[in-house]
This record gives sequence, structure tokens and C-alpha cells, in this order.
Amino acid sequence: MKNKNIIQVAYTVLILAVIIALSLSACGRNNDQPEADSSTQAEIAGPRPGDAVDTTTNDTLISDLIAPAPVLTFDRDQFAGETLTIYTLQGQRYIANLVQQYMAENPDVTVTFTQLRNIEYAMLHTRTQLAAGTAPILMDSRFIDFYNPRYARYLADWYPIMNVSPYFNEDDFFMNVFHAVAVNGRFLAYPLSFSYRTVTANSAITGLVENLEWYRDRHGGVTISQLIEMMNVRHIPGSDMFLARHFDVSVGVWDYLHNFFNLGTHHVDFDNQHFIDFINNSRELTSPDRVFGLDRLNLRTTIMLDASMSERYFFQFHDQNMLQYFVDFGENTFGEAFMFTAPTPIISEQGELITDILSAYVLNAQATPVQQAIALDFMLFIRSWSTISTVADGDIEIVFPRMMPVFRGIHNGLVSHYIDSNLFNRFGQWRNWIEVRGELYPEERNDIITRLTAFGDMPMISAQVPYEIRSIIFDELEGFHRGFASAEDIAQNLQNRITVALSQME
Repeated sequence: MKNKNIIQVAYTVLILAVIIALSLSACGRNNDQPEADSSTQAEIAGPRPGDAVDTTTNDTLISDLIAPAPVLTFDRDQFAGETLTIYTLQGQRYIANLVQQYMAENPDVTVTFTQLRNIEYAMLHTRTQLAAGTAPILMDSRFIDFYNPRYARYLADWYPIMNVSPYFNEDDFFMNVFHAVAVNGRFLAYPLSFSYRTVTANSAITGLVENLEWYRDRHGGVTISQLIEMMNVRHIPGSDMFLARHFDVSVGVWDYLHNFFNLGTHHVDFDNQHFIDFINNSRELTSPDRVFGLDRLNLRTTIMLDASMSERYFFQFHDQNMLQYFVDFGENTFGEAFMFTAPTPIISEQGELITDILSAYVLNAQATPVQQAIALDFMLFIRSWSTISTVADGDIEIVFPRMMPVFRGIHNGLVSHYIDSNLFNRFGQWRNWIEVRGELYPEERNDIITRLTAFGDMPMISAQVPYEIRSIIFDELEGFHRGFASAEDIAQNLQNRITVALSQME
């Protein structure tokens, strides 16, 4: 009996050693981040709240070990006669042209696509098809809650497919976007583009710009709690000055969520004094006429609106296309100048750029190895879809993504396009500077591109969570925003509701 126990222990140790070796190999390929220095990583960076930590090595452990995918081959002869099926959203005109061009380059492969009429219908239909085993090979990531384990089991991990593909080159991509999407080493949604937010400071408030630049130069960005701290130092209670036009408790919590919730480890920690103080403070700094919700950013800001906001707000939040704040215009011919300046990324407490993905696709786990290879081949083909044109009445129409592409090859050209179309053109809102200075100087254009590329190279973390968790958070915080519940009640409700929801997702 003793010998039997020894054999069982030895066998268990051997199996664990093999699994750990596979996991470490996968992590070496999939999760390597650029070496951080003081310009891109906060000094307090380390395991985030809720991470499982080995106390002897101080390394973060992977809580789920994923079995390796089947061995794939990328012999194009095997593609012949295969069909790639796709679900997309109705109204995405570019997909038809992409499919047509892909089949022209791969005449032995058939690609069919179905456009579903709206998100609600698409989500219900896709879940039904996946459960029945009749779903297509590729699906728009919005159709399936891929962060929810209940549905993630139907999806394939892109990492093993990318690992063996001779056509996938990490150097071609902002790989940190891919790493940010993965949960416990599983990369389920392949993005074509990503977004993040920046913040600018009101130069009319003494020392505020210098403070923001200090955080940007030292840590690569600024956290939402640091913005609140900068304001609290200068804020006069009862004044009409607030944090930002597009700020409320939902924005504050969303940018600070990783301190209270960790999807990978199911760590939930809302019911504490730190969270209670944070949301109370956030509500006090919110403009009373703010419409609740975080999906309202400044897409364009005129000189007049910029000046008006400087009388009411400490900061402005933007997406990364607000390029006028990256240039020191000085005063135009009317003696006007921007009041907000020093664009700085919003980061987590661990120094990671808080990012979101757009135009992503998930892969059906029931796809065969050959179908998986074709799916990746198609994704690599459409990685540069912003340079592929659609034909309209014989004319060429260039389609551009709304945010930054994950493919480096078109990043610079796309930023230049934004500069030409949104920043410097004789018919745009900055024409006064054009009349005085002419075209944007090449060094200024290159500086914008360099700075945005540096943001894309930062360590990143996804702002996404399962839809059900997101709904719970916004439901509770909206009640708090409107004064229907106390911060203590909200903290307890979030703790209980999210804990129950996570337990039901398994």
C-alpha cells in the first residue's frame, strides 16, 4: 500500500511538471511584455489585487491550465475545397469586398458570410447556434460574451494557432493589445483595432499641467485616483469647478475597476471603506448636469468650447483622435489658444494602458484544424482592411477604422490620415492656423506618430468584463449617481451580486 501511494505521488508530480512546462512555454510566447522602465511603468506596479502569488518566487500564477490545441498545419494545398463561414453585423459594407478579394487570391477556398440584423438578435441567435453545433467558423466578437466562461467554452484559443502559423509575425502587431484581451492565457477575441483614452489638464489652474506631465513622464500615464487627488488639492468646496465634463462615478469606477475586481481569479472586493470613499468622492466631483454613462467623449473640441470648459473643469477626457492637443499651436490670428494641454493616457495602478478592442472576431472551437488555419489566414488578410477599398459607382472608397489598428503596418498611415482630415485642412476647424503657418511641419507630424506608437507599446489591460457583470455595475452605480442608495449599500450590493453572478457562470 505504501509503495502504491509513492507511485501515485510520483505520477502526480510528473504530470504537474509536464503541465507547468507547457504553461511556461506558452507564457514565454504569449505574455511577454516589453521591459518596463520608469517612463512606462508605475513604481507601485506588481500583482494586482486578487492575483494568486507564489510567496517564494513572487511570481503571479496562472489559475487555469489550458490543454494544448490539436496540431495544425498551414499547407495551402489542404485549403482547397474548404469553406469559411462568417457572422457579421448588418450594415458592415466592407466585408463583402474583403471576402471577394480574399477568394480572388485564394480561388480554391469559398467564403460565405451572414449579416445579422442587430446586436440583440445576433447574440441570441449565435448562442443558440453554438449550443446546437451549427454556428459558423468566425463570428463578430460582439455576438458572444467571450469573457463569460459559460460561453467561452464554445470558442477556440487563437494563441496555439498563431504559434504554429508560418505567416504570423509578432513584430507586425501591437501584441500588448492581444495580451490584454487574454484571460488566464486564453486569447479568444482577435481584434483588428483598439482604443484608449487620454486626459488633458486645464492650463488656467496653477501647477495642474506640470503635475499631469510629471505623471506622464515618470509613469507613462496617470490613474483616475491621481487625477482626483490633483483636483482635491486645489478644489474649493462649493465651487462650480468639477473634475471633467465627461466624468461621473461610472467613469471613475471603470478606470479603477481592477482594484476591486479580477476576472481571472474571481476576486471581488467592493465591500470596503476604500471603495466607499472612492465613489463618494467621485460623485462630489461630478457636474450636477452630467448625463450618467461613460460613452460620451469629446470627439472634437472647438476653441470656443475649450475656453468654456476651462471655466468649469479641471480636465478633459478624449479618445486618441483628439490630435489638436498634441501640437503647440500658440495663438492664432485672433489671439486664441487652447486652454487644455499635455495629453496623457489613462492607466491602471499597475502602470497598464486601459484599453478596449474593436472589430474583433472569435473562432468556433468545433472548427477543424484546417478550418482554424484558414480562419487565421483570413484574419491576417483583413488585418489591413483600412487600406482595402470598396467600389462605389466605379470610384474607389477607402475605409478607415474608427480607432487605432493592431497592425503596425497601417498605423502610421492612419494617424497621418487623421491629421489631414481632422487636424490640418483648409476647410476644417483649424484653418486659421493653416492660413498663418501653412502645412503642418514634418517634425510635428512625426512627433504625433511617435507618441501614439509609444502609447501602443505600453503594457495594457482590457477594460472589458462579462456583459452580466458590466450590467450589474452600471445598474448599481446609476442608482448611486441619482441618489437612490448610499455608498455603503452600493458596495454591499456589488459585492453580493457580482459574487453570485460569477459562481453561476461556471
